[in-house]
Amino acid sequence: MQAARPQISIIIEWENVKLSEMDRCREMLRAMAKQIPEYFDKQPGISASDPVPAAEILILYDAGAFDGAFIEDIVASEIPKNTRHCHWRIIAAGSEGYYGLKNIGSRQAQGEVLVFIDSDLIPEEKWLESMLSPMKDPAVKVVAGHAYVTPDDMLSRTFALTWFFPLRAKEARMAPAKGFFANSVAFRRDVFLAHPYEVIPGASRGACRLLAKKLAAEGIQILSNTGAQASHPPPNGLKHFLMRAVVQGRDDLLMNQTEQRAGKGTIFHSVARIGKWQLKALRRILFQHNTVGMPFYQVPFAMFIASVYGFLFFMGDIATRLFPARMKASLHI
Repeated sequence: MQAARPQISIIIEWENVKLSEMDRCREMLRAMAKQIPEYFDKQPGISASDPVPAAEILILYDAGAFDGAFIEDIVASEIPKNTRHCHWRIIAAGSEGYYGLKNIGSRQAQGEVLVFIDSDLIPEEKWLESMLSPMKDPAVKVVAGHAYVTPDDMLSRTFALTWFFPLRAKEARMAPAKGFFANSVAFRRDVFLAHPYEVIPGASRGACRLLAKKLAAEGIQILSNTGAQASHPPPNGLKHFLMRAVVQGRDDLLMNQTEQRAGKGTIFHSVARIGKWQLKALRRILFQHNTVGMPFYQVPFAMFIASVYGFLFFMGDIATRLFPARMKASLHI
């Protein structure tokens, strides 16, 4: 008989919906409602007589920014409240931010495996299966999914080529990885509870990069599975575009200063890093635009967008050096 606790806990932060379209969140929830029974119907030992469903979904939200009843209505419209495969909970939290919500969810979760997916990420078919299948090997502790930007228009094609996400994978492969994205990753529960995200003071992102290095230092391998593909949106509108670039510059500097590696926090390192990013972005647009379906006439516009983003990226770095307290206290996304 199955133990009186779920096998997996799917943890969703209700933070990125502040900047993304609600339709993306609904599509993600529909995918979970479809993929959970598809996966567990194929697993041995799962039956309708089990005392608890095989999966639970935990949705964490900032109670100061959202109405819990509103979120519950949205989730209920896409996922049945309690089924033999899954039940879900809406959990109110404070303003702990993106990583803080994930940490809170992990402590509330009961599953042996914690699967993290963001509220603005749309998983492809078999995403959940690809995240969980490697976990059948007890030696596997962390599985990283494969997030990419869908190249639907000029802006998204530009970001598909130049942002920190890779291009959509052409085939499913599993291989050791040095890092992971927090928007699509699975952990053994005991591993994550022993290694929660350590938020960098003043930064919006970067804790996953620091955690990956900590895991590597302790000999815990990250396994990447490109079969677990999911679509991430580009910046949503001009304001988000401007903020995202400046925040990336700030967060990169704070991460480099936190790592305390010789020379990484200097202005010379920042100039070299951002210059390298800019050159790589322009080269990828020029020579790889066909891979994302970008017509050649869009190349100059894409280069302009990437150049503006790179400039704002650099300005975020410089502003953080000049006004560290103000930059740490503002622009959290």
